[in-house]
Amino acid sequence: MKTAKEIILYDTTDYAERYNEIRKQIYDQFVEEYGWDFIEEVPDDMIYAEMNDQDDIDYQYFKDKFTQLLKNGYCLLVGTCGRWNGSVRGGKFIASFDDLYNAIQHLDYLRVVDRNGHLFIEGYHHDGSDSYEIKQLTAKGYQYADSNYFATSRKLHDNIMNCNLFSKLPRLASI
Repeated sequence: MKTAKEIILYDTTDYAERYNEIRKQIYDQFVEEYGWDFIEEVPDDMIYAEMNDQDDIDYQYFKDKFTQLLKNGYCLLVGTCGRWNGSVRGGKFIASFDDLYNAIQHLDYLRVVDRNGHLFIEGYHHDGSDSYEIKQLTAKGYQYADSNYFATSRKLHDNIMNCNLFSKLPRLASI
């Protein structure tokens, strides 16, 4: 049985765990300089500043990789969005990073994972959780979507996502 290879490209879902890891890193690095006796003496603002810096670096890494992917053409994002009245299925064609950002900006916590070349976005917000997959359109897939005016039709999206003639795995981690 083949083992799934999972590469996390961006993740803000492990906030509490990261907080403690970064607190330890700062303590280890600056204990002598600041004369701390206990790890709890590390100021929260130092921890949050470091977390923000690391998050900015990780986000830019993901953004750069995804932007590079889009140089080869369109992508299609499909999945479910959790709402107060249940999950809703949908999709969106992605031509720029701004298109992707507009689709996921409502998420409070975000995780972007490459699993054996499949690109998944998982997120959480006040109404529930979202789960999406992104595939890259092939030339035939672009023609098919274009001939259907890049419609928001579930049938169109399913046909593209489920046919190797119309879409391919983005393999974002290997870019």
